[in-house]
Amino acid sequence: MSKRIATPTQKLYAGDTDRIVSVDCRGLLDDGETVSAVSIENSGGLTADQAQVLTSEQTIEGETVGANLAVAFRVDRGSAAAGRYEIDLLITSSSGQVIPGSVAIRCV
Repeated sequence: MSKRIATPTQKLYAGDTDRIVSVDCRGLLDDGETVSAVSIENSGGLTADQAQVLTSEQTIEGETVGANLAVAFRVDRGSAAAGRYEIDLLITSSSGQVIPGSVAIRCV
């Protein structure tokens, strides 16, 4: 299965630390599936950790996303130069699918 890139691209500004990035996973899941686990596979030169399944309803990019249909992680720009980075995730669904995904981060 090919890696899917979440939209929109997230932005990090100089000095951003402990930024929480939330990702709506509904477009990756089959009908009736939920997200059961998520892990960060590659932080692309940024510091990314604390990946978790969001277990309550959230608003992401103006859309209401149900419990267990989104994930979040913490990202820190550190001393990364301006440019585009990708953080690679592995998302496991309730039916056992392992779905590779990526979140684009633009450091400005």
